[in-house]
Amino acid sequence: MPDYKLIGKNYTTTDLRAKVTGRAKYAEDFRADGMVFLKLLLSPMPHARVRRLDASAALAMPGVEGILTADDLPTVEAPGEAGLTNEPLYEGEPVLAIAAVDEQTASEAIEAIQIDYEALPFCLDPLDSLRPGGPNARLDGNTMVGRELATIKWTETELAELAAGRLPMSGEFAAEWAVGDVDAGLAAADLVVDESIYHQSLGHQPLETRSCMAYWENGKVYVYGSTQSTARTVGAVARWAGVEPENVVLVAEFCGGGFGSKGAGSTCMRFPIVMSKKIGKPVMMRVSRREENFIGRARPAVQARAKIGFRSDGRILAMDLFTIGDGGPYGRSGDHMSMANIASLAYQPESIRVRGIGVYTNTPPRAAQRAPGGEQAVTMLAPLLDRAARQLGIDRTEIIRINAPSGQATFGAPGRDGQQGNASSAFVHEALDKGMAAFNWSERLTRSGQRNGSKATGIGVALSTFSAGSSGMDGLMVIRPDGRLQIQTGVGNLGTESFSDCSRAGAEALDMPWEKVELVWGATDRNLPWSAMSVGSQTTHAHTRANWAAGLDAKRKLQELAALDLGGTPDDYDVADERVFKRGAPSQGLSFAQAAERAIARGGRFDGHELPDDINGMTATSATALAGRGLMGVAKDTFATGGRVMGFVVGFAEVEVDIETGVIRMVDYVGSADCGTVVHPRLLGSQIHSGGIQGFGIALSQKWVFDRRWGLSVAKRFYNNRPPGILDVPHERPMGWTAAEEPDPFNPLGAKGIGEPAIGAGAASDPIGKKGVAALAGQLLDQGTATRTATEIAEAIDYVGGALGVGAGTDLSFVNVLVMRDSFDFAVDLLAEITRTPSFELAEIERQRQQVLSGIQVSLDDPAYLAGVVFGRLVYGEHPYGMPHNGTRQSVLSISQEDLQDFHMAHYAPNNALVAIVGDVAAEEAFASVERVFSDWERRPLPPSPSTELPAPRRRVVVVDKPGSVQTAIRVGHVALPRNSPDHLAFDVALKILGGEGGNRLGNVLRTERSLTYAASADVASRRFGGDFMAKTDTRSDATAEALQLMVAEVSRLRRERVGRRELENAQAYLSGTFPLTIEAPNAIAAQVLESLLYGLDLDDLPRYPERINAVTVDDIQRVSREYLQPQRLSVVLVGEDPASQVYVGSKGKATEAAGMTSIEHRLPADVPESDLLKLIAEMNADPVVNGILVQLPLPLAEGTKAASDEISDRTRNKIRK
Repeated sequence: MPDYKLIGKNYTTTDLRAKVTGRAKYAEDFRADGMVFLKLLLSPMPHARVRRLDASAALAMPGVEGILTADDLPTVEAPGEAGLTNEPLYEGEPVLAIAAVDEQTASEAIEAIQIDYEALPFCLDPLDSLRPGGPNARLDGNTMVGRELATIKWTETELAELAAGRLPMSGEFAAEWAVGDVDAGLAAADLVVDESIYHQSLGHQPLETRSCMAYWENGKVYVYGSTQSTARTVGAVARWAGVEPENVVLVAEFCGGGFGSKGAGSTCMRFPIVMSKKIGKPVMMRVSRREENFIGRARPAVQARAKIGFRSDGRILAMDLFTIGDGGPYGRSGDHMSMANIASLAYQPESIRVRGIGVYTNTPPRAAQRAPGGEQAVTMLAPLLDRAARQLGIDRTEIIRINAPSGQATFGAPGRDGQQGNASSAFVHEALDKGMAAFNWSERLTRSGQRNGSKATGIGVALSTFSAGSSGMDGLMVIRPDGRLQIQTGVGNLGTESFSDCSRAGAEALDMPWEKVELVWGATDRNLPWSAMSVGSQTTHAHTRANWAAGLDAKRKLQELAALDLGGTPDDYDVADERVFKRGAPSQGLSFAQAAERAIARGGRFDGHELPDDINGMTATSATALAGRGLMGVAKDTFATGGRVMGFVVGFAEVEVDIETGVIRMVDYVGSADCGTVVHPRLLGSQIHSGGIQGFGIALSQKWVFDRRWGLSVAKRFYNNRPPGILDVPHERPMGWTAAEEPDPFNPLGAKGIGEPAIGAGAASDPIGKKGVAALAGQLLDQGTATRTATEIAEAIDYVGGALGVGAGTDLSFVNVLVMRDSFDFAVDLLAEITRTPSFELAEIERQRQQVLSGIQVSLDDPAYLAGVVFGRLVYGEHPYGMPHNGTRQSVLSISQEDLQDFHMAHYAPNNALVAIVGDVAAEEAFASVERVFSDWERRPLPPSPSTELPAPRRRVVVVDKPGSVQTAIRVGHVALPRNSPDHLAFDVALKILGGEGGNRLGNVLRTERSLTYAASADVASRRFGGDFMAKTDTRSDATAEALQLMVAEVSRLRRERVGRRELENAQAYLSGTFPLTIEAPNAIAAQVLESLLYGLDLDDLPRYPERINAVTVDDIQRVSREYLQPQRLSVVLVGEDPASQVYVGSKGKATEAAGMTSIEHRLPADVPESDLLKLIAEMNADPVVNGILVQLPLPLAEGTKAASDEISDRTRNKIRK
């Protein structure tokens, strides 16, 4: 692990002194001249209608300033929440608000209001609403089916099972997904645990209630609120206030906790905003703890039935879940479904199915609470694993281990392509081992169950997981002329310190001492960048990446400034100790203060007057305001992603139970985390412990209780619904924590539609020497047309609540438009406009060009990407399929406006286009709409297609030295067969057996048997003229040779030996079983139809896919494997740390000499001309005796060689070995 100076070190956080001295100001601490106070009138009934309201007496009282009712707020579409209502749906729902000169007067005015309610039926338990004739919480339905409110009632069959004490699994549901054959898995299991389980609702109960103060001045609204996410709350406030975001000033420097309930502010923040505008005075709303209990949101209750099938060794073969979620009265709570996503990751069942329904109740609104759905999954399902372990005679840690995810584990509901997503990394086994050691599991196990009088000791262990990061955020910082570094952050400060911890990544990139850093946060008028929501544990991963990116941008500018002032190239300079200096001559350089002055003098991109094109508009506005103040580092996080970032904690607990009184005492707790690189140890320990303590409260004390007769809460106060206190948690000895400390490989610091038109002009149609034209043209389609600018297009699609996507692949370019049914005509018009009349404005071309170049530069640092690029070139040679579809740096720089216009004119034509429309629209209307906008589109002759002749498979080996790589990326394969080949289906099944779902011989050998890798796969690319077969894995450097040997052996074995019938059936079951999911959504159906048309397939074969898959025989697998797999002609690419390369190169040289073959080494000067290098490579390629070429070379500073250097790292050495 790198020797960081700041990352991984404890420090005094930026806000600590303000908190301990009382200078920290929370929402209630602010005052403004003329400020008045707002109080709420809350509904005393669970469901009612306001029949009469008389506020005249209240408004006549001295000191009363105004009233706010539901009529003062915009209406919202059901089942949304407006904030104030004349039909309260839960006890404690705000009906109106009064503002007065002080809180006492406001409270007395509330008491003076005359209001008459009509009682309406209410529902507290979802099961009551599902009973025939049972009450519904809403008059318009009791659940959501798709996007519509609906009413679902169960039958007598379900009621009979309920009466028997079991939650039925046969009732009607609203949503479902599945992976694998659950029924077969349960039938094959040695043990099936079948249990009805329940998880209660409980309030968030943050330390600070959601108080808020607001006032208006010069058209702007100033809001002082409690929010978890500073940057991300601006949009919500703007909507509530009815203004543009630039007219919002949000001050939220400190937030006293939220646990998800204040993710982007709170609905009640609109009350002081609207009241202040109405009466023309600042308004403070102070929310009491009792009010917080009603309007402060809660975790949804879940009732479920789980059937889990275990093999005798504890492996989960099948998991079948039927879930019912308590959705409260508003919105769409999804915890009851998302808990299955978490279960599928934590326990990796071989098959899983979930069916669920969310039911509305007349209880306070629900919202995401720390690990929404994930906590319920662990709390409800972990005890069932414990039970299975006891019945099977297995240690509870071992049942976790055998089912735990590892590496880039797949999980969750399948996507539109039928495939599950994956985690970016999982080091659960490492965390489990460290936790067992820290907890002393083996020793404590011996005393578990021992009795001391009436008290018994027990120990427990459970695995928890949830999301742990996002990406694509912006970083912004300025090195000032005083030599100090000013870092801006829009991350909220809710007590987790991530706003400060993540900023240290930017200072680390510049080797800047933390005491020289000034952190700017907490108010949107302080020029904050676009930042992640401070929910779902996103910020550590998202903003170490973003701040690292901005830090690297500043570092590069320092090097460029030094080179401009002192001579040489930027790469001649290092940055350290608050200076940029010449390598080997430290006295030749500039201090940061001097560099800041030089940046201001030079202007442009150095001081922020010119900005990157890919940063968010909020960041651009902030950076523009900071321009000219010093050297600016500003960048979007464009680092590679490898899946959904997930974190893991294994919790160990010892408890003492008094079996006579039932009192439970927590004796000890240890949490062991897989969280990547530890950024701030002290805060990590606090997070592990606080999460555990919150779990203690859920398990032991926190819950809602209602009077079923009157529908009223009997747990309104903090004391009878409180989180654990100091005496409730282990306190006789310090709780422990540890971490796996395995960096996430996809963080540079390691810390975690209406239709789909496809234009048949993809990257394979790029003109010679202009690689990347198709991709750049595709990206520019939505960046302006003959009648609209890019901004106007974005605003138009946002206005209708739609989504727009454009781009290009290898064989096609595409436009996606997704809208609601009532915006169909708009979508068709927009589709025609951006497809037919893109403007290709020079400014937009340059912006997109720089974004592409940035992506290329970042991607070249990713071994997996580099391996793919080199593999494509090696396999396809000079054919367009062998080129990266985004182009190379040299080719992208050469693309002109005329090139783009010519490409569009040549390839975008009605006789080269396909349009698919899927959704709630009649065929006649769809055809009429397309005819309306495309009928006058002129057909034209099309350019010739790329060559259909592809290079024959030929043995080639390329080793790319990538210093600093954690692993070696291995790619093995060759050209196989086109997509329209009649053998493609059988070959796809064969490769599923080799390295795919339902089989995966590669995974069994490399991962399960040899522990060389976390994942291995094999697939065939879909191409019009010939797709390549590729097997791939990433392994540690010292295992490169063994992993490669095993991969080649498995390819040979598939070709040589007949597959087993069980292997074939498993692959067929997976492919046929997941196919319905690939045609479930409109976008997925459109994609399938377009693929069939593009590749010349029979559309009638599409619905027959399962039948055709199941018709594949063992003989078919052997035939296609022998015909299309050629192990003796495999192309091999290895990208990794130099030792891996050298081991392979050295062994290859020795092996060739031992076999009587020739091994010749060519050493060339570093400045060898491109033409000489290409000539040598051409000579070797033409030599029939040459079987392999290993190339190592630098990426020249100017442009790079066309044939090789675009794929090779700039840190490789000059060596060509033959």
